[in-house]
Amino acid sequence: MLPFEQGLCPSTGSAHCPGSLTRCLSVSEKSRGPAPVVLRSRRAMNTTPQRENWNGHPVELRDAWTLRKGTKVARCVLVRHQLGWELRLMVGELLRSQVCRSSEEIWSTQESWKAAMMTKGWHV
Repeated sequence: MLPFEQGLCPSTGSAHCPGSLTRCLSVSEKSRGPAPVVLRSRRAMNTTPQRENWNGHPVELRDAWTLRKGTKVARCVLVRHQLGWELRLMVGELLRSQVCRSSEEIWSTQESWKAAMMTKGWHV
């Protein structure tokens, strides 16, 4: 247990009221001298390629496919994203999404999602 948790002043060790902890800490910091210098390195630059002219708002580009099961409709939507493109699987609400960096990744992701949905009874 720390001294101030026992009701003791950290700088003097004497009893103090709980409301005076801040005052005791500031007194003890003054008695210790100047605060140590903390060196901080620069933040690393973000090297992830990002979309040029990104305005912060995703834009739906097109549906990759649409499947049906009873009265439900599932859409795989291609959306412009800051780091490439985003595929969104929607059945009324967002069920799944994935950011893709290439056209090959877009194609393979949407095809695997479609195949998985079709094995569960969804159809074109």
